[in-house]
Amino acid sequence: MVRLIDLDNTQEMLELLALQMAAYQIEAEWVGLADVPPLLQSPQSVRDSGEIYYGCFMEDRLAGAVSLKREQPSLLAAPPGPVKLHICRLMVQPGLLRRGIASELLRRVLQLAAAEGLDVTVLAVSINEPAMSLYGRFGFRTIRQHPAIAGLTLNEMVARPGGDQAALADGDKNL
Repeated sequence: MVRLIDLDNTQEMLELLALQMAAYQIEAEWVGLADVPPLLQSPQSVRDSGEIYYGCFMEDRLAGAVSLKREQPSLLAAPPGPVKLHICRLMVQPGLLRRGIASELLRRVLQLAAAEGLDVTVLAVSINEPAMSLYGRFGFRTIRQHPAIAGLTLNEMVARPGGDQAALADGDKNL
């Protein structure tokens, strides 16, 4: 079941931080970095982030989570772009990978975005093959690449909800 995580609920906050630590420790190892910002967050910095967290719960335990933030168009752009829904984090308990949890969370994100007519954006490290593959199956396409620390490249990806990608991904239970 996917639902909002109550960041003021101590138990849910502790579960979220434990999940984030476990998931991002694995990603840090995959991409060859010692520290990634999510490993350094406190409960207060999570609350202050302005992100909304949805969790996938299995037997009342947090199995995965996604955080979202509305991306306002730049006031300097001419003409200004549309508001987008940005995926800040997508994480799954390492022992529960490849069970459809990330797919379930992404389906929920795309449903939320479709209901509001918003595109969805995400940044993904190009060498993180599982993430790149997952987003590709859900119709995300790379629109820009950005150099990052330690020689890594971030792919800026976007999906427009309500198209073939949602139907295609519905049957995917391999993540």
